[in-house]
Amino acid sequence: MPAWPKPRPARKAKAMSGTQVQIYVITVVATVQPESIVDDLQDHGLRVKQVLAALGQIIGEGSEQAASAVRALDAVESVDAQRTYRALGDPPDEDQP
Repeated sequence: MPAWPKPRPARKAKAMSGTQVQIYVITVVATVQPESIVDDLQDHGLRVKQVLAALGQIIGEGSEQAASAVRALDAVESVDAQRTYRALGDPPDEDQP
């Protein structure tokens, strides 16, 4: 029987090293159905995670460059970054206090 606690496994490198990935809530203008712009958002670099059609919002993740490109779309009312959280023991990001 192994002794406890087991050592922590080696951490894998982040898939997108050098690029800060954020979660964004995109609010769509009232005259547009959110489902109709999913392809446009993805074409601009946002990975769509969930469409909240009743709220007129889309949740996705991507870089700040992707968010800037999405902000320029006529069908988008706002793009809001969500807070990022990390597990205890994980090193803080360079731009986070």
